[in-house]
Amino acid sequence: MEIILYLDVFVITNLGMNVLLLWMTAKILHAPVRRRQVAAAAALGTIGACMEVLLPKIRLGGWLWFAGTRVILSAGMVFLAFGKKHPEEWMKQLLVFWIVSAAAGGVFEAASFARNRSLLCFLCCAAGVYFGGRAAVLFLQESIRMQKNLYEVTLYYHGRTEQLTALRDTGNLLYEPYGHQPVHVITREAAKRLCENVDRVIYIPFSAVGTGYGILPGIRMDAMDVRKEGVLVRHCDMPWVAVSKEPLSIRHRYEMLLHGEEL
Repeated sequence: MEIILYLDVFVITNLGMNVLLLWMTAKILHAPVRRRQVAAAAALGTIGACMEVLLPKIRLGGWLWFAGTRVILSAGMVFLAFGKKHPEEWMKQLLVFWIVSAAAGGVFEAASFARNRSLLCFLCCAAGVYFGGRAAVLFLQESIRMQKNLYEVTLYYHGRTEQLTALRDTGNLLYEPYGHQPVHVITREAAKRLCENVDRVIYIPFSAVGTGYGILPGIRMDAMDVRKEGVLVRHCDMPWVAVSKEPLSIRHRYEMLLHGEEL
């Protein structure tokens, strides 16, 4: 079967898709969108796509060669669009760009098998890429925000230690009622592992949107170390910790809520 390719349509479509993918990558990573750099990166990707079409020998060089050229091309696009970065940051940008590209390519690949390839079908695919990409952006943004606010915490109590994953919760503004000191929150399971015998407990009133109000038992720890990626961020002596009967994370990603104003 003979396939007729209109090069001008191919270039415009490929250029527009590259701009869209780079823009979505920038939004996911909260990176500034520089129009000239994004345009140059999109043009580089379009030139590479045209070379693959016009020079079929590139595709016949073997899958390893073909994949290598794709990796180099996408790496060059990310470099042009976002500038020189730390290798770790650059790899993160490249990975997100690949994920977004694969998601968009999967939608249009599925549409290519449809019997009705009308304009309506194309518009539905475009809408699927847009809204699916938007949902992916929101999900990844939330995941990135969550990861930035996760810390490793070591609690010390009467010669015992317990290491926990904690979330810095800006909505946690809980204070103990006597000295107005900030209060962190841990799960009951974590408290049981650390505190076999408790010599002093106070009850801390709280109120929260959607859950009403109540009281939580509070325990004063001997000390607390807060680390981020192994680096000590804060050391607290005699911190107050409230014990929650309810799980703090549905997916059990963390067992502690740090006070919102402590870090």
